[in-house]
Amino acid sequence: MDKLDRKLKTYLKQEEGGQSRDGMDLALLVIDEGKQSLEFAGAKNPLFFVRQGELQVIKSSKYPVGGDQIKNKEFFSYTMEYEPGDVFYLFSDGFQDQFGGLGDRKFGSKRFRELIVALHHLPFSEQKKQLEESLQNWQGTIRQTDDILVMGFRFR
Repeated sequence: MDKLDRKLKTYLKQEEGGQSRDGMDLALLVIDEGKQSLEFAGAKNPLFFVRQGELQVIKSSKYPVGGDQIKNKEFFSYTMEYEPGDVFYLFSDGFQDQFGGLGDRKFGSKRFRELIVALHHLPFSEQKKQLEESLQNWQGTIRQTDDILVMGFRFR
């Protein structure tokens, strides 16, 4: 992540006062099936996993990759063993940041976590359907404000 941060800043000429000042959120996962483990690194995007019905959150760095607003960033990774039945989720912030509901508020991270826990046991095709329905019901007639990605996988 540190190397990617430096390369992106160089490529976008951010250290030379280039036009782009933005960074990007990122979630990166490496799976080692032989050791039944995974390594996660995130830039403003956490990793969710549900084990035996309980949601766990693996925190990410609070800094984006790239961007010239923040100096002396710290990125880190987290390694863990997975178990059969564990369900993992990577996602952008778009679902949680979508406006709607009563009072035109954001969907929010708490509501998103609760939805993930409620759906995790279902087949992924049904999870997708229910995520889309939940978002549509929340959003109503308000236009979509950001890209939305929710990606899940289960270990057998």
